[in-house]
Amino acid sequence: MSSVGYFEAWRLWFDGSSTLRDAELWGLPVLWWGRIGKLAAFLAGLTLIMDIVGPERLRQFSERYVRRNRSRLGIAWPAVVGAAAGALLIWAVFFPGRVTFPGGWIEVSSTGFTAVTAGIALVGSLALLVPVALQGIRRVLIHVFERDALARTVQVVALFLFIVGFHFDLLAS
Repeated sequence: MSSVGYFEAWRLWFDGSSTLRDAELWGLPVLWWGRIGKLAAFLAGLTLIMDIVGPERLRQFSERYVRRNRSRLGIAWPAVVGAAAGALLIWAVFFPGRVTFPGGWIEVSSTGFTAVTAGIALVGSLALLVPVALQGIRRVLIHVFERDALARTVQVVALFLFIVGFHFDLLAS
């Protein structure tokens, strides 16, 4: 993989050279710069959508969603199950083998029943925590979009992300 400079990459792009596909720009393959550009443009688009929706409709939607999907068990139980399942998964991946405890033993492996069960428990507990996470995200977004100066700053950053993102996406095409 050959390393190219910024202006050389654009020269290769304008020439239609296929060597740009295998080239590196600033230590990353040009393909990855294109992916980063797509992600940046997507984030800029989300900002535009949030601006169109507005803080009041966002507040109404999120309150309705949280009210309908609130866990009857609270957040403590899913958080404890998720933490235990995550610890078990880490243990299974990094320290596989037989674990002996008073009254028996358990075989822990990254591909066995233990890891699969822990993965299911982790995904399930995280799904139960989604309304709580949405509540926090909602508060931040409403705070940002209700304040004009802060909203304007976010819009300028989004415009910058869009331009840079499009730029790198185009370079990788």
